[in-house]
Amino acid sequence: MPKSENQKLKALYVAKFFLENSDENHSVSAGDITDFLKDECGITADRRSIYRDIAALRDGFGMDIEGSQGGRYRLMSRQFHIDDLKILAECVRAAKFISDSKSNEIIESLESLCSIYEADELKADVFLVDRVKTTQKGTLSILSTINYAMARRVDGKPHDPQKISFKYLHYTIDDIRSTVDSRKGAMHTASPFRLILNDGFYYLLAFDDKAKAIWTFRIDRMREVKLIDEPREGLSEYSKIDMQQYTQRVFNMYNGERNRVTLSFT
Repeated sequence: MPKSENQKLKALYVAKFFLENSDENHSVSAGDITDFLKDECGITADRRSIYRDIAALRDGFGMDIEGSQGGRYRLMSRQFHIDDLKILAECVRAAKFISDSKSNEIIESLESLCSIYEADELKADVFLVDRVKTTQKGTLSILSTINYAMARRVDGKPHDPQKISFKYLHYTIDDIRSTVDSRKGAMHTASPFRLILNDGFYYLLAFDDKAKAIWTFRIDRMREVKLIDEPREGLSEYSKIDMQQYTQRVFNMYNGERNRVTLSFT
């Protein structure tokens, strides 16, 4: 990029320097900023212009920059506090439906919202008891497809909820660590109604075309999820569900008919 074009962006580069290199515990000087502009951006600037840029960022753009001319400056606050980002990072690490590689990718994105010094704190992994991450990739893309299928408006325009198709994995009896395709690899067709987060996993509540009933599918066991250009079915069945009772009965149990039983034991 020509030097003249960079010069027009000088105030933005100053803002970028503050966002990456300063926080309430780390201050910078006008000299630090001029060195950055010269070495990294090819911009020559005197300190008086830096003072004007800082004043514009503070007074006109609302950046919370503390300090005075001739001294050192600190960016005191930003959109997310470091404690907020730590919580988000820990939630991402704990989410079982997100693979390790995707977790690292998301946390790297969170690091861009804080200074380089605070980013080191986000990288410090937290020990989570019984953390079992899914090995399936593309879970967030699957969630996006399902949300699109359930949406009543898309890009501001009315949208009729539609069906989806997918293959579903289940664990084998011989090796509980491995999965195989259910229905011998045949595609499921279902009408999605609700996403549920339980015990670190995402589940889909949907009306299954073949079973003609509401079924629960675990998102990280779904693959090859595609939209079907057919209207959603099963609304009457879904409307009968008491969500609180349904989730208490279904999760960590098997689907099927409810029966009252009597146990006798010593």
